[in-house]
Amino acid sequence: MTATPCARASVLPCMMGVLLCLLPTPLPAQPSTTGQTGLINMPDGRIDPEGTLRFGLSYNKPYTALWSSITFLPRLELSARYTNINDAPAFQGDENADFGDYKDKAFDAKLLLLRESRWLPAISAGTQDYMGTRLFAAHYMAMSKRLFGDLDVTLGYGTKRIDGLFGGVRYNPSWHRKLELLLEYDAYGYEQDLLAAESGALGKRGGATFGVGYRMGWFGIQAAYGGGDVGGNLSVSIPLNRKEFIPKIDEPAPFRVRRGQQPAAAWRENSRLAAALRSDLEMQGYKNVHIVLAGGTVRASLTHPRIFLMGRAVGRAARTILLAGPADAQAIEIIYTRNDLPLATYVFSDPAQLRAYFDGEISAERLSRSVTITRAVPAAMEAGTERAVSAMDPERGKPATALETAEDNEGHLLGFKWEDRRLSRLHVVPFNVRLFVNDPSGAFHYDIYSLAQYRKHFGRGFFLDSGVRFTLLEDVSKVRQGSNSRLPHVRSDIALYLQGGRLN
Repeated sequence: MTATPCARASVLPCMMGVLLCLLPTPLPAQPSTTGQTGLINMPDGRIDPEGTLRFGLSYNKPYTALWSSITFLPRLELSARYTNINDAPAFQGDENADFGDYKDKAFDAKLLLLRESRWLPAISAGTQDYMGTRLFAAHYMAMSKRLFGDLDVTLGYGTKRIDGLFGGVRYNPSWHRKLELLLEYDAYGYEQDLLAAESGALGKRGGATFGVGYRMGWFGIQAAYGGGDVGGNLSVSIPLNRKEFIPKIDEPAPFRVRRGQQPAAAWRENSRLAAALRSDLEMQGYKNVHIVLAGGTVRASLTHPRIFLMGRAVGRAARTILLAGPADAQAIEIIYTRNDLPLATYVFSDPAQLRAYFDGEISAERLSRSVTITRAVPAAMEAGTERAVSAMDPERGKPATALETAEDNEGHLLGFKWEDRRLSRLHVVPFNVRLFVNDPSGAFHYDIYSLAQYRKHFGRGFFLDSGVRFTLLEDVSKVRQGSNSRLPHVRSDIALYLQGGRLN
């Protein structure tokens, strides 16, 4: 017999208690089995802090879900899940039988309408599976409030798959904040789900569900029991707004003079002066720096992996050479390189004009009369000297430049990188995961591997690049469906690579 919303609502007063003794400090948000912030299966009125990225794997019979969520705005949480409906075949008969159980992709969203305060609860409005097949579509509003210091109480109302009132309590004891005990009223209408008879959801009862959870840093685990079924949720929460996860895109601070300048004659007699200038540049992140004094011209060859705009990198180098180079230098020549190959050469024939430009006394147009820029690129990429010069000074905004460069860094879950001043480097990835979905031979395949890459710079223009990849665990090699590529000379079937062995 299916419970009505009114019958379900009568259980809530026993679970919720009286909303008294309000306290202002919120409890940390935790994920539900859908990936949205919530209790066990039901959502609550909270969202994760801005910049939080979560991944997880949950089980709520008969559903196994791989999910992810992110709070990339202060009040908006988005999540996605890939759900396997256990024991419900995706195809009838033998056709595509290897695909296995029925799968569904769903996208959810939650908007925080009101932040929790001393007297008012956190209130959110949310939607589940709002596009596509909408097999698990639902809309709801929920509010959550902390009570007595250790309790967090949630009350909400939903429509469609969430059948009326729902709510629950989370107990997070002050004597052990990593532990939590949960009690919720599960209001999902499982009996209305697709293939409910085949999966067993037809006889699934929601109602009172009990859970226990534990968190250790980024990692969380939760076990639950309700309606005669056992469930669970494993999650990882990554705070992307932490310093170590914020991309290192800020440019180094402008160079400040720390010593007096010497004339060119002293530079010719004392090689330590050139070494000190090279050190000044390397401290700002420049790599592969070479300094030569040829007559009255300071010639520098360098590159910078952290400054995206080449003109700005050249501008910072020119400022440093102007302040720490020979006091009577007649010209400054900067060759900007990538892997020892010159990309462009900037020649400043009048250091006095360059100093006046950095001091804000003359315009880029006037400075351009004493600057020659030669680029190792096709003529179609050329731009006016004035425009390129204006990109040199970071104190004057960020105008467009004729040529932009960037390091080719592939993202990994976890990696360690060492690099010396000559561009030799070692990059170690302890583990990474690649996922493949919706293949006819199986809806979900994985490839877990380790990677090590080494580059050695032996001399000007001479690099040795090497790498080794070791497969830790995978099932992609089990794919037997042939590639549909029409290029017979391209070995594009990844399964063939992995069948060749663990070491590549």
